Amino acid sequence: LVEGISDSQISCDCYNPLIPVPRALDIEDPWSETHQQNILDNNPDDPMDVILMGDSIIEQWKGLEVGREIPEAERYKRVFDKLFKKQKTQGKALGISGDRITNLLYRIRDG
Repeated sequence: LVEGISDSQISCDCYNPLIPVPRALDIEDPWSETHQQNILDNNPDDPMDVILMGDSIIEQWKGLEVGREIPEAERYKRVFDKLFKKQKTQGKALGISGDRITNLLYRIRDG
């Protein structure tokens, strides 16, 4: 590892990025409601070629930020709809602003 430092001298209070966890829930962050809405929006009977999951970049393709409509993202929604809803390829955007990899892993596993 590092010259002069033994393994026993190294410790980390970091979270494990491979363990799926939901986001910390508080009144200012409607993450859970947004996650549940994504589950409801994902009808298994809909023909689907592509599902995009991620953070704010993906969520803004729906014109949203943490489940709330934001006017400045309407242009992204129009482009996404043109490419993935009105063409041959059908797609769905299931992003949530602020998600990290652990949150994404949780959403994949939980919904």
